[in-house]
Amino acid sequence: MEICAIDVCRRCTRRIAEVYELEAICRLYRVIFQARHIRAKIEDAVNIGFQSIKIASMLRNFSLRLDLMPDLIFALIQLNRLAEAASLLHELEFTSQLDSDKTSRIWYYALCLDFQLDTGFTVIPYEMCQIFVREEEENFVTLRDPRSKNRIYTSLWLWCIRYDEWEHSKSYSKTLKNCDMINERETPCSVYTRLKRLEGFLITLVHRMDIKNIYAITSTYAEIHALMTKLEKDIQLVKLLKPRFLLLKAYYRQIRYRDDSCFRILNQALSMAEKMQDKNTYEWIVHLQMVWSNAISPIQRDYWIEHCRYNLIDWHESDGMSKKQTVMYSLPLPKF
Repeated sequence: MEICAIDVCRRCTRRIAEVYELEAICRLYRVIFQARHIRAKIEDAVNIGFQSIKIASMLRNFSLRLDLMPDLIFALIQLNRLAEAASLLHELEFTSQLDSDKTSRIWYYALCLDFQLDTGFTVIPYEMCQIFVREEEENFVTLRDPRSKNRIYTSLWLWCIRYDEWEHSKSYSKTLKNCDMINERETPCSVYTRLKRLEGFLITLVHRMDIKNIYAITSTYAEIHALMTKLEKDIQLVKLLKPRFLLLKAYYRQIRYRDDSCFRILNQALSMAEKMQDKNTYEWIVHLQMVWSNAISPIQRDYWIEHCRYNLIDWHESDGMSKKQTVMYSLPLPKF
């Protein structure tokens, strides 16, 4: 059906004169992008996504561009096409000034945070995202796309957890309790946000095990189990994110059991990520295999922590086409 639709559109463009016809093609391409992305055909999705962006730009239809850009940027990060992702982020920053509400602006800061969380490279530092939220959050009440609010608070919360800033994370956690993330429909965007929540809960579990807070450990287990049950259903539809879910599932087993089952799950995730061309998740899995096998130096293990707050690595250092390896975060394990 997708191929037939694209073929019809290409034949029609030779005689199209009306703006509404081009707009219809642009919307169709956007739907095809979303369908391909959710099925883990990332390269094919990106190709048609750029065509949709091009038509929207030609029409000066900023609404269509803004609707597509967050998912397209995420897909580019998955492919480790970091220069293109950063370029689109800068376009998003500029275009968001034409938006009627704060949705696109929020997406810009949220995706800049995700860029750093997922690759170790920095477009803008965490502190700038923090200041933006502090100054603008009273305008977050009515948004065209509430998912943007969920994502930025989740990414801020996760960043604080990775850096053991537990008091700061609590303020974001309070806001997230009022966000209805569980009932969001199963899209790559919403499921990815839930995966970030799961990562944060798992790191929190490790921290609470280290300080031996039994009550907090029990409540964290309950949150993890509820979220994992939801995600098990999500990935049946959003197959794109199954490798990352399996990565976090392996992490959960490594926290609890420290047995070979963790590495069996990681190998399964690695094979899936390679098949899908999800290079970002693939590199994270390889990194974690080395970390949990003690086959990596402390400098390499802690590189993300050392360079995502101070000594920032600018995205330009990815050498344009991502020849420089991304910097992956080392998920911690309990000390005892």
